[in-house]
Amino acid sequence: PGSEIIKLPDNLPNKNATLIEPYTCAVGCIDRYKSIHDWVAGDAFEISDTIVIYGVGAIGMLMVAGFYLAAAALENIKDQGALKENEIKAAKILTKYAKAQEIYKKHYGDYAANASGLIIEENGKYIVIDSKLKVLNASYSKENPANGYYYVELVERGSKSHNSSFFLSAVPAQYGISGLNTFWIDKRGVVMKKNNGAKPIYYNINFLDESRGD
Repeated sequence: PGSEIIKLPDNLPNKNATLIEPYTCAVGCIDRYKSIHDWVAGDAFEISDTIVIYGVGAIGMLMVAGFYLAAAALENIKDQGALKENEIKAAKILTKYAKAQEIYKKHYGDYAANASGLIIEENGKYIVIDSKLKVLNASYSKENPANGYYYVELVERGSKSHNSSFFLSAVPAQYGISGLNTFWIDKRGVVMKKNNGAKPIYYNINFLDESRGD
């Protein structure tokens, strides 16, 4: 009946219009597969899954392309989630480091020379201020990152010429894969970030407002 006729847009080429019906069939099959797979397997299908498509006509070829694009999109979402998680962990490490340095300074009047020295003595016992900062001891190089980030530390202890300060940055070991943003913190206790292509932050520890990415 005429009520079922749909007028195509004038700017839609006829050759593209011929793919509407097979495309709809392909998408319907992909959606059905996703629903069954998620229910049976308990998770979303992945780009590494094996899928058998019987027939490589228009519908079959569109299904091949559709399955690949759908799985790739899911992989990208997963990758972005992991990347974001790495960044959150890196920012937390910086915050913990700054807090630990302030605790150390309250006890000894100056900042610890490095993260491994963030230990205080109380009642004859030596106490590690924050055990989670031990990841820094093995993560000072790009080749040995922790959760996708490596760290650059700089501490200037007090002297007659200037006040003491510290600086710690977290740099993605693999830009766009393990992280996007470079983070840093100093004695002001504020985590800063910049998407600078995973380049180290050049920092003048004597002039705190001159931190910059290059």
